[in-house]
Amino acid sequence: MSWVRFEDNFSEHPKVLAVSDAAFRLHVRAVSYCSRLLTDGWVTRAALCSLKPGRWGERLANELVAATLWEARGDGYAIHDYLHYQPSRQQVEAIRKQRSEAGRRGGKANGKQR
Repeated sequence: MSWVRFEDNFSEHPKVLAVSDAAFRLHVRAVSYCSRLLTDGWVTRAALCSLKPGRWGERLANELVAATLWEARGDGYAIHDYLHYQPSRQQVEAIRKQRSEAGRRGGKANGKQR
């Protein structure tokens, strides 16, 4: 399981106050999606359809772009400042590798003690 970070005043930021509740919810779901799949803040149009199906998703995405929370790019959207608040794919993979190695070493040490 991964975690996402939001500042405690995020919901009161002027950009966020400018969007509807539905757009706010889509934004939070998209940040969670990006964290879980390690996309570095990239939301494809296909992913948008799974997060909010139909034309409603496109409308909300456009609302997030207008508020500069998202940036429209090619075949998807970049969440503005995603990597400022969330770890990158490279950072997450490095931490996972480090933890896996530590666990492997710990398991070997426990086996030798018996």
